[in-house]
Amino acid sequence: MRLIALFLSLVSCTAFSQNIEMVSLGGAGGATDTVSRFLANHIAQTTPHKLIVVSKTGAQHNIAYKYFVDCQGPCFILTGNTMLTNQTMAPTGYPRKIRSIAQPVHFLGFTPLVVLVKKQYDSFEEFIRYAKGNEIKFGHSGPGTSGHEGMDYICSFIPNCFGVQYKNGVDIMRDMSVGIIDVYVTPSVVMGSVLGNPKIHPIFLIGSKIPGNSLRSTVDLKLKKVEDENWLMLFHNGLVDEKITQSIQKSLESLPDEVYQKFPMVKKKVDIDRFWTQELIKHR
Repeated sequence: MRLIALFLSLVSCTAFSQNIEMVSLGGAGGATDTVSRFLANHIAQTTPHKLIVVSKTGAQHNIAYKYFVDCQGPCFILTGNTMLTNQTMAPTGYPRKIRSIAQPVHFLGFTPLVVLVKKQYDSFEEFIRYAKGNEIKFGHSGPGTSGHEGMDYICSFIPNCFGVQYKNGVDIMRDMSVGIIDVYVTPSVVMGSVLGNPKIHPIFLIGSKIPGNSLRSTVDLKLKKVEDENWLMLFHNGLVDEKITQSIQKSLESLPDEVYQKFPMVKKKVDIDRFWTQELIKHR
C-alpha cells in the first residue's frame, strides 16, 4: 500500500510540475523580453507555477508565433499588435492558426510608442530642425513591427527618411549608441532600460500620455492623431489547465502600480473578451 501511495504521489507531483513555457518574442534585453521575464518571475513568486522562458526572436515575431502554435504542452506568450497585423504586414511564415489558438489571460495595458534618438538631439524641435536638411536613418525590425509603424508615422512629416531593417531592437540600439542609426521607435515598456544610456535619448510619445511621465505626446506636440494604440496581452495556447490559468490571472491582477512605472504603460481596465473580439474583427 505504501508503494502504491508513493507511486500516486510521484505521478501527482510530476503532473503538477509539468513544464509551462513562456515564449519570448523579443531580443534579450528588449521590451517584450524584459516584461515577459518579469511576469514569469512574478508568477513564480506568487503562485506554485514555474514558467520557463523560451526565447524565439526574428522574422517580425513570426518565429515566436509559429513556436507558440506548435507547442505540444502548455505555453504562454506576451504580445501585442503584431499577432494580428502580421497576417497582412508580414505574411511569410505567419501562422494564421494563432488566431484560433490564442486564449486571452491578462491585459497589461496600452503601451504608447516612445521615439528614441541619438543623444545629440536634445528635443523634438531640435530633431525636426536637423531632419529638414538631412537624411534620417531609421532602425526597425520590418513591416508590421512597432518600429516600422513609428517610422511610417514620423516619415509622414519629415522630408528624407532611410529605413534600415534589423532582426531585433537590441541590435538597433547598439548601432544608435555608436551613431549609425538616428532614430528607433519602440513600445514605451523599454524606457526603463534606456534612460541610463548616455547615447540614447527619448524625445516624445506616439500615442497616449503616460501618467507621471514628463515626456510630451503627439497630442502635446499637436501632431496628427494616432488611430491605433499599441497594447500588451498575455495569452495561452489552450493547453493550460483552467485552475492554473485562474491562479496566474489572480496573480497578475494584483500587480503593483510600480510595475507600470518600471515598464511605462497606460493602465486601463478592459473587458478582455470584448477587446480581443474587436481586435480580431478589425484585422480580419
